[in-house]
Parts: sequence; C-alpha cells; structure tokens
Amino acid sequence: MRPKPYMFLILIIAGCSKPADFGVPFTDQNIFKNTEYIQVPEYPYVDKYNYKTYIFHGTEGDEIIRNPDFIEIIPYNYFDTISPHPAFVWTSTNSKYVMVAIFNERVAIDYEKNQIRNINSIVWAWNTGMGTGRESNIGYDDGCDVVNGIIQYNKKPAPLENGGRYILAIWAWDEGARNIVASSREIPFVIEK
Repeated sequence: MRPKPYMFLILIIAGCSKPADFGVPFTDQNIFKNTEYIQVPEYPYVDKYNYKTYIFHGTEGDEIIRNPDFIEIIPYNYFDTISPHPAFVWTSTNSKYVMVAIFNERVAIDYEKNQIRNINSIVWAWNTGMGTGRESNIGYDDGCDVVNGIIQYNKKPAPLENGGRYILAIWAWDEGARNIVASSREIPFVIEK
C-alpha cells in the first residue's frame, strides 16, 4: 500500500508557536541515528514578498555552534537571520518520501522507536506527497502550517514570527516509507525583526 500524503505525519499540536530555546551546543550528529547525512549547503535565496536576498548557511561552517568549548561565547546573532518566508535547499536524497519540518524548540527523538517525541513543536511542514516544490529545493509556500494536529493543506502558510527562533530538520524514508534512512542535523535559524 502506497502511503497517502497525510500518512507521513500524524501531529498533535497544542497552542501557538513560541521561540526555540536553542540550548547550544548543537551536535554534529544526524537527527536520527544510523542514517545517511542530508547536507544543507550554503545558498542564497530571494524572498518573493520583500525581494531581499538572504544567505542561509545550512550546515556549512557551523563548527562553532557544534563545539561545546564555545557554548558560553556564542553570540545570539551568530545564527542565520532569514526572512519569514524562507526557501530550503538540501542535497537530494533520491527518496520518494521526504519530510522537511520547522520546529519551535530542539528536536527530541525517541531512539528506541526511532521517531520524533516532540511532534507538537512542529509549526510548519512539507513532504513529497504534497506535490509542491521538489525534493531538494522548496519555498516556504510549498509547505503548510500545522494547527491542532492537522496540516493545513488548503491555505497558504502564515509567515514565521518576526524575531522567532526555529530549528530546521529534514529526513527521508526508504522505498516502503517504513524506515527513516537519511536525516539532517538540527539547523537553527532566526527570523529577522
């Protein structure tokens, strides 16, 4: 049986989004253990609403935020500051089943079950079953808000909160959409004020 787009993620969302508590340092480990690494390279994008160009550094050059020796001296403004309508690029996984999610707090994984524990922290999501964008390159409007556990398929997503702090995460399933085979690191970012 081929999974339907809504089967990719069952979400229970409670309340409004809140800024992420980065709680650095971040690790250099993939979100899911024993998975291939999904790299997010540095890339520029133009916000289609304000026409400004932004640079998203992804996982390039992030040794400082992933080094516990620097935890006390990392300035808040070290993290990428991007628009409320970001674009996302990553190295293709060649998988039919890919999920991209924005969290309002650090990603928590239940390693025994190999699943996300804090799905209520996802504020925006995109997956390959939506039929928008393409695997490895999407715009913010290709995804959807998540409200009260339901992905809002029939309306454009609201912009991310000005000044908000978020975490980007990407993962991919095998051909049967049963096992997660690739994942990114947690990628923190800040929305411009």
